[in-house]
Amino acid sequence: MKHAWLSFVSVWLTRVLVVLAIAFFLVPIVIVGVMSFSSSDVMMFPPKSFGFRQYSSAFSSGDWWLAARTSLVVGAATAVVSCVIAILGVLAIARTRVKAANLVYGAALLAIVAPVAAVAVALYQVLAKVGLLGSVPGLVIAHCILGVPVSLLVLRVGLSGIPQTLELAAMSLGASRVQAWIHITIRLLTSSFGAAFILTFLMSFDEAVFATFLGGAHVNTLPRAIFNSIRFGLDPVITAIATILMVATGVLAVGGSLLRRGR
Repeated sequence: MKHAWLSFVSVWLTRVLVVLAIAFFLVPIVIVGVMSFSSSDVMMFPPKSFGFRQYSSAFSSGDWWLAARTSLVVGAATAVVSCVIAILGVLAIARTRVKAANLVYGAALLAIVAPVAAVAVALYQVLAKVGLLGSVPGLVIAHCILGVPVSLLVLRVGLSGIPQTLELAAMSLGASRVQAWIHITIRLLTSSFGAAFILTFLMSFDEAVFATFLGGAHVNTLPRAIFNSIRFGLDPVITAIATILMVATGVLAVGGSLLRRGR
């Protein structure tokens, strides 16, 4: 009887903790979403009146559009470069006889656990010396430091599900190793490549630390513009921008998950 009572309490306690954890993440999102439909010129919750004023201001502002365009360009470039580097890296690690391949793989993932601010400070000196500080290419290089490990993780998981015997069979029929990779392995990795592209793009699009440290006065991404808006004054338009970003991020994240499952 005592064990049944303890089991009952533990089950309900687990359910309560799960509900509280979900509420902890969802409540701020719901609050921001509700405030984005406020017609007031100040941020308040709950809004006194509702409307599309914040969305209208966001879509009619040239500064916000410029920041969004910069984020899209940087995110797309980062995703392409990171995925290309990652596919070459994962093939070298998993399909060749590279000595200490696991050590190389682990070293490539160190950027994920390293403090972003510390990496940004180090990159500041490097990019300043080569003349890329405050430029889009410089920011893309910085984002690739985080994007390559993300792409590498996704692609290696995808590659682990592709039997190497398929490549060996193609090579036994006259194909070279590169031809076997291109026509078999990489084609089978298409869905994983798409998932890696989406996740890397989202990582770059939402990143604000590198953009703040390395963007200079000329490269203003959307996360940086939101941060500056909060720092220098609470513009209610950021609630609409944040809501759009959350919805877009959620859709792309679901798309990336479906691509990985579809494989």
